[in-house]
Amino acid sequence: MYLNPISDEIKTEIEKTQKAGGKIILIENNVTGQLGSLIRQKTGIEIPVHNRILKYDSRPFFADELKSEILKI
Repeated sequence: MYLNPISDEIKTEIEKTQKAGGKIILIENNVTGQLGSLIRQKTGIEIPVHNRILKYDSRPFFADELKSEILKI
């Protein structure tokens, strides 16, 4: 609800990260990756499926499981 309108600076930040050799990783508590869709609509930048960490079992992410998933990417 508060992400729209999303800042115009997001495209600049994503492109800057990619140019520096960084990866964009989407982490969401959502099965459909709605934030990723909003980012794509606003910037035209698609976050690859293999760079998404989605959890949709109503439980929060824990630091150790996020670390493990991020290292896989």
